[in-house]
Amino acid sequence: RFPGHAQEFETAFALAVFPENVRQDAMEDQEDTEPLSATAENGAAIVETIVTRVAAHVQAMIDGENTAEVPAFH
Repeated sequence: RFPGHAQEFETAFALAVFPENVRQDAMEDQEDTEPLSATAENGAAIVETIVTRVAAHVQAMIDGENTAEVPAFH
């Protein structure tokens, strides 16, 4: 699930990449508790998935497998 700003997905990513910028104490008294489900471990898994997929896509582009048609410029 890819929700809005500062939800579980984004908070997990932040916990893995720049935990010093995550104010976990500020989340505890919020009505929306979804960010509290975030973990650095889940964030690291998200980062690994992103890096793996982007690297595969770029390699496919280098290998000529992923090409895009560019419309003619008039």
